[in-house]
Amino acid sequence: MQSKQNSRNDARDFGEIWKTLSEEEREQLTLDIYNAKCCKTRQTIWKWANGISKPSSPIIRDAVAKVVGKTVGSRVLASTLFPR
Repeated sequence: MQSKQNSRNDARDFGEIWKTLSEEEREQLTLDIYNAKCCKTRQTIWKWANGISKPSSPIIRDAVAKVVGKTVGSRVLASTLFPR
């Protein structure tokens, strides 16, 4: 059963979420993204956090959104996480 907290949407982009995380939370999110096979380098995640690039594949964007959603405890949509 889903909790009410998990049913709300988080409309922040990746960079906004990244800035709110502690160093420990960033490390854990990085590890979770690696484990989900969404990227291969810390540099890639840094570029996402700083708005320099974003995943080109919709499948990767969706996978990252799921990982980030678990981290922040709410539903995260790929379209708001990585806006065009």
